[in-house]
Amino acid sequence: MRDMRSLLRVLAILLFCLPSAFAQDWGSPVWQDEFNQAAGSPLDPQKWVFDLGDLKVNHEVEIYCPGFPSQKDQLTARRAEALKEIEVCDPKDGNVSFDGEHLILRAVKHSGVWTSGRIKTQGKQTFQYGRIEARMKLPFGAGIWPAFWGLGENITKVGWPASGEIDIMEDVPEIGGLGPTRIRSTVHGPGYSGEYGVRNDIEFPKGERVDNGFHTYGVIWSPNMMQFYLDDPKNVFFVMTPRELVPGKEWVYNAPFFLIANLAIGSEKSWSGATNESTPNPADMLIDYVRVYKAAKVEGPKIERAAAGSGLDLPIKLSAKAGSGRMYLECLSVAPGVSCATEPHVVDFSSGSSASAILRVTAQKTPVKEADIVLKIYTVSGEETSQTFHLKLQ
Repeated sequence: MRDMRSLLRVLAILLFCLPSAFAQDWGSPVWQDEFNQAAGSPLDPQKWVFDLGDLKVNHEVEIYCPGFPSQKDQLTARRAEALKEIEVCDPKDGNVSFDGEHLILRAVKHSGVWTSGRIKTQGKQTFQYGRIEARMKLPFGAGIWPAFWGLGENITKVGWPASGEIDIMEDVPEIGGLGPTRIRSTVHGPGYSGEYGVRNDIEFPKGERVDNGFHTYGVIWSPNMMQFYLDDPKNVFFVMTPRELVPGKEWVYNAPFFLIANLAIGSEKSWSGATNESTPNPADMLIDYVRVYKAAKVEGPKIERAAAGSGLDLPIKLSAKAGSGRMYLECLSVAPGVSCATEPHVVDFSSGSSASAILRVTAQKTPVKEADIVLKIYTVSGEETSQTFHLKLQ
């Protein structure tokens, strides 16, 4: 009996240690910066450059300073005046510096002038799809505005917001609708930027704040879909696809982006509001790491036509390996005068192996007797599965 109890305990431990059906295979990072440099070390010139000076954006008031030391090709100035403006920067302030375990972006006020830090991978590394995350401890206070985000690589050609912007994490005080226990993820693009960006917020668990511990802010990015999460890739709080856009607006996120981390200081006209006597000075944004992963190959689902639907609705059965995660569905018509859409447009195989959808076909006024309808499905690793259905509409 004792041997049997021991065996059962071993089996229980083994079952507990088996990977969850929710687990996506991401492997090791394909790009990362662990920021373990000793104090006084330079920012890795193979990965990052600095934005400098007053960027003249969002009614912010800070002067962005470089790290010391830094290489000449890391100093990127949008405006000729920037190189003059950074004369106020003091290496002793450590606006972009290290403590041996973290990167520090520090906002400091001297003689009425705020200086801070902003780094980016532009010109060094771009990313398209994968899981992108940063583990950070954020400062909080009036006027404080930390962010971890990305811009389309083509911004120098098409400008903003046509380039697209992916805000993985932003935080501002309560005056801007957030606070120390709530952060926001937002997508900006052509025709839906600024206050019209598509967004969602998440409230931290009780007792947790952005400034009393480290949290992981990330996005799982695949063709036509972004899944924003807090602390754990399973904790997705915002799923963004082309279907969340106003009809007619363009999805510009199936393209390379570069990453940015910065600590902004706002004014009375900024989303964050202005600083006051309660604002921490200095204010430190600590970044433990930035990591980028690529998903192991996830096969698309098996697609089967289900029983006949009503009218022009076509029921579909889908089956895939449990643990495959969310997939985006897209319906295309190759016949003039016919359109189609899927309901739902995202199916989730995180824990189950089956799902269903309906292809809703709409025929315009022009009589159409038959049409080919194409269903495309995209997985988290970028695999595309498609099937064509020939429909008789009359």
